[in-house]
Amino acid sequence: MNSKTRRVFAIILFATAILGWIISLSGVVAVWYVRPRLTRAVVSQVEVLQLTLEVTNKGLQVSQDSLQAIIVSLDTLQKTVQATANTVNGTSPFLDSLIKITDQSLPQAVEGLKSSLETAQQGAQVVDEALRRVTNIPLLGQWLSDRGYDPTTPLDQGLSKVADGVTKLDDTFQGMTESLTNTRDTIQSVQSGIGDMADNIGEITTNLEETKQVLSEYQTTIQSVLDFLDRWGERFPQLIIFVAVLFTVLFIWIAATQVGLFLQAMQYYRDE
Repeated sequence: MNSKTRRVFAIILFATAILGWIISLSGVVAVWYVRPRLTRAVVSQVEVLQLTLEVTNKGLQVSQDSLQAIIVSLDTLQKTVQATANTVNGTSPFLDSLIKITDQSLPQAVEGLKSSLETAQQGAQVVDEALRRVTNIPLLGQWLSDRGYDPTTPLDQGLSKVADGVTKLDDTFQGMTESLTNTRDTIQSVQSGIGDMADNIGEITTNLEETKQVLSEYQTTIQSVLDFLDRWGERFPQLIIFVAVLFTVLFIWIAATQVGLFLQAMQYYRDE
């Protein structure tokens, strides 16, 4: 290697070594210049993060408490609605009994009464006819006439009117049966609707329980982060100092390696 080449190579080594020292010195200055600002920024962000998480955690707790109160209220409402449905459902057998009475028992009794009246009416015709014949006997008839037997309405006709009135009861019982049947059907529809309402309330309660469980899991996660920040939040400045020291050592090592280049450059320059 000729002298000119040696000189150029020595200059390059000098420049490299000096540049390395400048970079190392600048790195050390920059690290310790940035360190306090970085520490304040990190601490500030950690505090903001802690405050945000604490507010969020409290909000989740309030939401959970509200959901629990709603769940209790819905559970009470569901029990009340179900009890109402059971009460309404309990009236159906009673209405069925009334319908059976108005549709079967009472009409059958009326039919029996009509039959009895018809029999009595036939007997009354015979009795009435016999009494009329007796009144035609000269002496006995005069005696009976003096006793007042001269009815305006014959007995059989009176019984016939009673039978007509009893016959009208059939229409009354039929109307009662239709009204009770409609009432029973309406009550069954109401009972079905109330039962569906109770089921829907139960589904809403189940969904709220699941939502509450999700909120509880979120709250557990946030609490874990808060615990981590509580343990390590005060150590971040020390960690930053430790990192700064590491970078300082790295830059010093880089500067130390440049000493060899500088000595080598001096050797080339002397040997020129």
